[in-house]
Amino acid sequence: MPVSGDLILIEQDAWVQLSYNEVIFEGVIRNAQKYASIVTFDLYSETGEKRRLMFIDNAMDPDSWCHLSRIALQVR
Repeated sequence: MPVSGDLILIEQDAWVQLSYNEVIFEGVIRNAQKYASIVTFDLYSETGEKRRLMFIDNAMDPDSWCHLSRIALQVR
């Protein structure tokens, strides 16, 4: 997995696409957990493949961190 790239998130569908020069993975969020400075998402593709993404608070601006944290809390 890359340490940087583009993240597309469709919140109402809980759908995520991660890309870096090309699409690396896309899927639906099935589980999310928020810790003090980390948010993890378990993503499942249409083929059933599973990936876990982790985001660290200091890797993004405060508004983006709040938005991502809110999504994590709603997915449960």
